[in-house]
Amino acid sequence: MSAAQALSLTSERAIAPEDAGVADTPTASAQKPEPSRAVRRRLPAERCALTHHFSIAGQEGYVTVGVYEDGLPGDIFITMAKQGSTISGLMDSFATAVSLLLQYGVPLEVLCGKFTYTRIEPSGWSGNSKIGYAKSRVDYIFRWLELKHRRTGRAVQGGSGGDPRICAF
Repeated sequence: MSAAQALSLTSERAIAPEDAGVADTPTASAQKPEPSRAVRRRLPAERCALTHHFSIAGQEGYVTVGVYEDGLPGDIFITMAKQGSTISGLMDSFATAVSLLLQYGVPLEVLCGKFTYTRIEPSGWSGNSKIGYAKSRVDYIFRWLELKHRRTGRAVQGGSGGDPRICAF
């Protein structure tokens, strides 16, 4: 039997008449609820943000966290000192993915739980007394975000009822 004949037989069996009415029964549709569609919450054009300088084993960078009016983080930008390097491109792509996760409603606590203590070289002393030794840039960034979140109850807390020019931390 050829591959084409086997595929044809498989296709015919998949839509056999005895199986045709099963999907239309109310019990079959009640068992499989339709998944809800995720909704992206975009940040306003003008927003409050916090930029933080970091250094791990002598390699420097900046993390900028943009926040919604309610103080929850909505986007992250990571800028490495060596622009154009492979690691700079990877960190930029990683930050874009994290930003999308935040905008689609993934809680910061979940992301911090997944990415803290991630081991990727370089690792080393961070110069931040609250973090100390960082196992990677990713580890440092998410431990720093976790510290900010724990301190205020939110990652960043707006200080003036939504005025994007004033941020209180």
